Amino acid sequence: MAHFFAPDGNQDNFDDIGRFAPDSVSQAKVKVGTSFDVALWGGKGLYVSAEPMYKPDAPPGGENVVYGLSLQELPPIGEIRKFRCDCQRTGTFRIQTYTRAIFGSESVRLEVIVGDGSMTRPQFTRFLALRGQWIAYRASVTPVTDQFDKLRQDLYQVRNAGTGTNPAIGAWPTYLIDPDDGMMASIEHYFLCRAWVGNGVYNASQMRAQTQLYDWGKQHGLTPRHNPNKPTTPLTELQLYAQEHGIQDGEADLKASGQPAPGWKTPPTY
Repeated sequence: MAHFFAPDGNQDNFDDIGRFAPDSVSQAKVKVGTSFDVALWGGKGLYVSAEPMYKPDAPPGGENVVYGLSLQELPPIGEIRKFRCDCQRTGTFRIQTYTRAIFGSESVRLEVIVGDGSMTRPQFTRFLALRGQWIAYRASVTPVTDQFDKLRQDLYQVRNAGTGTNPAIGAWPTYLIDPDDGMMASIEHYFLCRAWVGNGVYNASQMRAQTQLYDWGKQHGLTPRHNPNKPTTPLTELQLYAQEHGIQDGEADLKASGQPAPGWKTPPTY
């Protein structure tokens, strides 16, 4: 089966290793302003496209440049195709392969997460573990759309513990709380995005637009506080990752529920 892999054997930039083959890679995490090489095995005859991760359904056009990311095919080594990916803007992208240029079926892909370098591997691992522990904590809540809405509410109470009717932080199991408030903000962002998209509160495109506006406000000191006694956390690469993947997982939850995605709705107020 076709798969991407590290051409020099160095997998430091890559995650999600071994899904399609022992040396396969399905995700790259790189710093903005840098480039990396990736190889494609079994890709002879496939069309390769650089795309934003949230590209709407449309016939592929074989484009190799999107805003913030460009893809250059290098000379092959035998049957192995090589590509150089230049990353000029933060965001989540993908290198997607298709069986043919127009109306082709999707084949293997590589997700490319471009950040500012602030998301370390231990931090990312901690996020995944903590997210899993919260999901297990509310595993009895069904269906999953209700479960993630409950988790959204839980994390809002944790982030605003002791204010209004929110219980004190000591009311929550200690293994669910990280001393880094930025980590807890990332967990909250994930569940908020997943719950709102998965329950059809907002469609994925609107949710992305809202998070981008919220993030822009954070960067410029304009986003208002939910808790007047607590400043907003600085915007981090981990928070951007959490938002995007919460939206993606919410899309999958909505599709599994059989509900249609809503149209544009009035944005939330703060």
